[in-house]
Amino acid sequence: MLPRLLLALLFCIGVCTSASAFAVYGAIGDKYTQLGKDRSPVGAPLSDEADAPYGGRFNNFQWGAIYWHPTIGAHAVWGAIFGKWNELGRVGYGYPITDETGTPDGRGRYNHFRALQINGKPEASIYWTPQTGAHAVYGAIRAKWAGQGWERGRLGYPVSDEYQDGNGRRSDFEWGSIRWTAAGGAVVSYAGSLLPPTGGFGDIAIRGVEVAMMGRPIGGNTAFLSEMELCRIIRSSQDRIGNTIKDLARGQINPRIRPFSIRSDARVQMSPNCGARAAVVTACADSARIRLLLPRNVFFINITTPGPLPGWADPRFSIDFDLSADAQIILPTRAGAPLGLGQVTVRATNLHWDSQNLTGDVVRLANSIATLLTGNDLTAQFTRDLSFSFGGVTTTLGQLSPLTSRLPANARIESCVVGNVLRLDGRTDPAPPPLVVR
Repeated sequence: MLPRLLLALLFCIGVCTSASAFAVYGAIGDKYTQLGKDRSPVGAPLSDEADAPYGGRFNNFQWGAIYWHPTIGAHAVWGAIFGKWNELGRVGYGYPITDETGTPDGRGRYNHFRALQINGKPEASIYWTPQTGAHAVYGAIRAKWAGQGWERGRLGYPVSDEYQDGNGRRSDFEWGSIRWTAAGGAVVSYAGSLLPPTGGFGDIAIRGVEVAMMGRPIGGNTAFLSEMELCRIIRSSQDRIGNTIKDLARGQINPRIRPFSIRSDARVQMSPNCGARAAVVTACADSARIRLLLPRNVFFINITTPGPLPGWADPRFSIDFDLSADAQIILPTRAGAPLGLGQVTVRATNLHWDSQNLTGDVVRLANSIATLLTGNDLTAQFTRDLSFSFGGVTTTLGQLSPLTSRLPANARIESCVVGNVLRLDGRTDPAPPPLVVR
């Protein structure tokens, strides 16, 4: 024991900061020195070297950690990637096999990892950009993404961790998604597959928004209005949307189907598929349009039947429907003005119903007879297209308002598309004369 303590002390003389009593030595000490010691991205040490699971060693630091394993060597993880890795269980997710490294396009950062405790020692990754944050990619989805060219491929950077999607698993990327199932393996879906780029909606698609001053960008998000980001907002609001649809249906349909009624425990199952598109009609504009599509959602309902029908209470039905939404974004024209949300129209279309049990079939048959005798078709009340307004879905658009407030108070804002990014450009030079059409 004594020789080991002396060795640690000798290494600490060369590696530890004067303000720290923690020992950093050996291969971890070499890595720490290589990174710049206490001026490195991991900062000052917060622990002595200690045992790590599966035969390794580690030190904690202010902003990260350095882990070592005899089959891998010593590698550092820090910052947002360290935060995600820590959340995933550190070496339970995998030992780092790289230091944090910049991506070839200069936009992002990544670490690769190896799960030593799993047969085959599979590798995984965490990728980060300022716009997308840090997200984990692993397994068959990671292999498919790598085959697409990693972040330089058509999918871009990950914008979600892997999550459950029906009977499969899915990860979302800037310009599409990869879904894995046991039966079909990993399948790529590119953005725009549900909503075509044309069709009279707008000629110029936009994916992101940035704020600039006299043409020089000062901040923004290049994936802010991408299909994946818009669909993420919808998915995060799906419970609210489902409850709104349920309440709307009960409020509008119950008065028309008396003495039947939709019970309050009806529920809406939102589609895992989503298409979205943001566009402007002209290259420079004062507003943009967003279109969203969620095909084949399911509304599960129980119908409370009239008293004279004992034993028929609460037959269950399902209604399949497509959900679409159109919204207008009012762009600011002066510094400090927020992005405004104009009219939002939500439609439920292509409604089809089916019974889910025997009593449902009986009530459906009874409705057919009643329709023949009275002309009051119960099923028609459920299959009318619905149109309504829904607020709050795009409230995150306000996150750009602090950027526009950084512009000079006297600046006007000109909004024009640069590539696929809508630039809100603060200008203090004389405004161009208005276009006169003769």
